[in-house]
Amino acid sequence: MINIKERCSPHLREFDEKMDRLGKCYQYAYQAVDREDYQFLVHGYIKDPIHGRVIDHAWAEAGNTIYDPTLNKKYPKSVYEKLFAVEVVMRYSQKEMYFMAEKFQHYGPWHKIPQGKVRWWRV
Repeated sequence: MINIKERCSPHLREFDEKMDRLGKCYQYAYQAVDREDYQFLVHGYIKDPIHGRVIDHAWAEAGNTIYDPTLNKKYPKSVYEKLFAVEVVMRYSQKEMYFMAEKFQHYGPWHKIPQGKVRWWRV
């Protein structure tokens, strides 16, 4: 007899991991710059390619590579920028990132979200 739960469990684990990452882009991008070889923490906006909404977001950059912490995936910078219609608000070096986190006592965002932009928790 086929055990549906066993057959689906790898997919369910992957789905659960992605759901757990939603809304934590600032934290995970910060941690990527802190712990890995990324040079910049970037705060800005991306356009959801499925629904067309513009949302605030954070990602990590190293040269021509972007790490999207919500998707837990690396992209060539040019592909990511086109796919998500990226709008950069601020690019922080590791030193600047530490200063801002200390100043604000959270992972971000550290900029005001203007009208017309959507916060991740309203998506």
